Amino acid sequence: AEARAEADTLGLPFVNGVEISVTWRGRTIHVVGLDFDEHNEALQNLLAEVRKGRLKRLEAIAAKLEKKGITGAYEGALA
Repeated sequence: AEARAEADTLGLPFVNGVEISVTWRGRTIHVVGLDFDEHNEALQNLLAEVRKGRLKRLEAIAAKLEKKGITGAYEGALA
């Protein structure tokens, strides 16, 4: 929504997009979706689950870095 609003302000065309990365049969596949229905509830739920997984992964990585003496990785990544 923020990107669409900024594009409108600048008079630029806007095409929404998303990239979903999945691992299937030991291979990572990147699926790119363009100009999709951004209000589709099923898709929004899926993307929310993907974000939750990424945050959990970030927390785990930040905890490992913290043990090595590197502080603030979680907050830095979010910023």
